[in-house]
Amino acid sequence: MQYEETRERDVQFAGAGMDSPRSDSTTVALKGRHRMSSRWTLSGNVSWNQVDHLMDNFSLRPAPIQMGSAMKVEVPSESETLTAKLMAESVSGPTEIAFGLNAQRNRRDAVLRNVSSSPVLELARLWPDVMIRHLGGFAEVTQHFSDQQRLSGGVRIDHAVARPRDSNERPAGPPWVRSAAQLYEQAYGVRGDLEVREWLPAAFLRFELDQQGHHWFASASYSERLGDASELYIARNAAMGNQQWIGNPDLAPEAHRQLDIGLRSQASRWDSQLTLFADDVEDYIYREQVQIGTIKRDRYRNIRASLYGLEWEGGVRYASHWETRAQALIMRGDNRSDGGTLAQVSPYQGQLSQHWRPGKWDASITLRLAAANDRLNEDAGERASAGYAVVDLGLMWMVSQNAEIALGVDNLFDKRYVNFINRNRAASDPLNIGEDSFTDTLTEPGRNAWISASYRF
Repeated sequence: MQYEETRERDVQFAGAGMDSPRSDSTTVALKGRHRMSSRWTLSGNVSWNQVDHLMDNFSLRPAPIQMGSAMKVEVPSESETLTAKLMAESVSGPTEIAFGLNAQRNRRDAVLRNVSSSPVLELARLWPDVMIRHLGGFAEVTQHFSDQQRLSGGVRIDHAVARPRDSNERPAGPPWVRSAAQLYEQAYGVRGDLEVREWLPAAFLRFELDQQGHHWFASASYSERLGDASELYIARNAAMGNQQWIGNPDLAPEAHRQLDIGLRSQASRWDSQLTLFADDVEDYIYREQVQIGTIKRDRYRNIRASLYGLEWEGGVRYASHWETRAQALIMRGDNRSDGGTLAQVSPYQGQLSQHWRPGKWDASITLRLAAANDRLNEDAGERASAGYAVVDLGLMWMVSQNAEIALGVDNLFDKRYVNFINRNRAASDPLNIGEDSFTDTLTEPGRNAWISASYRF
C-alpha cells in the first residue's frame, strides 16, 4: 500500500499570469500480486488521487490594473482520478503471455472568479465539471526463438467517454459572460449533445536481437489518443482586449503511426544507445491563436503532422574511477496540413558530464547544451531563443545500501539563459494578462545550491 500527501504553499510561476498560494494533493494506492501456479501469476493495482489547487494574480504579486483599478481574479480547481488494473501473466517455455483489463476515471472542475468585485462574480467555468472515463482490455505475447532473438506483439482497445456536465451553466458574471456550451457554438458551431464517445485501438510489433554485446531492436506501433479536458472542453470567457481559451468537443482522436529503430551496445569500458524514431500523426490536436475583432482566441483543430528525430547516450570508463558520459537529442515536428513547424518542439540539445566514482562517492561536473532555435510556430506566438552552455556540479554519497545524500550547485557561473520550451509555454498562457504580464524573455534560474537525502525501505 502507498500513501502520499503533498502540501505546497506560495508557489510562484515566472512568466505565467498567476501564482499558486495553495496546492494540496493526496494519493492512495494498493498493489497486489499472487502466484496461482507454476505458470500463471495474477497482479492488480488500484489508486485514487485528489488535487485541490488554487491560482490567483494578487496573493504573491501586485494585481494588474485595468480601467484604473486592481483586477483580482482567482481559479480554484479540483481534479479527482481513480485508476484500476488487473493483469494475468504466463510463462510456458519460450512463450510469455500477458492480458488484462484497465479502467480510469478523471473528473476536473475549475472556475475563474473576479474577487475584486462585491459580490464575487464568476467569469468562466474553465473546466465545466468535465468527466473522462476509459475502460479497456489488452493482450501481449513474446516469443523467444532463441536466447538471442525474440518477437513481441500486442493489441489493446479502450472505450472512452467524455462529457462536460455543467456546460449549460452560465456563470453569474457580467453581460458578456457565456456558458461553456455557448462558447463552443460561438467558436466551432458545435451545439446539442457535447458528450464524446470513442473506441481507441492500439497495436505494436517489436523484434529484438542480441549479438556479440549488441542489442538491436525495431518496433512499429499504432495508437489513438482522445483529447484531454482542456483540448475538448476548456471554456474561458474574455471581455474586449483580452483572450478567450476554448476547447473543441468536435475534435477527432489523434492517430499515431510510429516506427522506432535502435542499437544498444555494452562493453567493459564503454556503452552506447541510439534510437531513431518517426511518428506520422493523423488528426494531431493543434492549438492556435486567432484574432476575433478585439479579442484573441486560443482554439483547437485537427491537422496532419509528423514528429521525428534521434536520441543518443553513451559513456567511456577509464583509469579505475573515471567515467565520461554524453547525451544528445535531435527532434523536429512538422505541420503537414499548413506547412511550418509544430509548437513546443525542443531545440537540438545535449549534455557532457565527467564523473569521479571512488567507492561510495560520485563527484560530477556537467555541461548542459542547447542550440539556438528560430524555427517557430507563429500560431502559438513563439519567440526565438539563443543557444547556451551551462555548468552544474554534483556530489553524491552512498551512506548505505538504502540511503544516500546528494548536494550540488546548478548554473555554477550564474549564466543568463532561456529554455525555449519554458519561455514559449509561458507566453501562450491566456491568463497572462495585465501590465505585469509576460512580454519579453523568461530566463531560467541563476546559480542555485541544493541538497537532498533519500532512504529506501
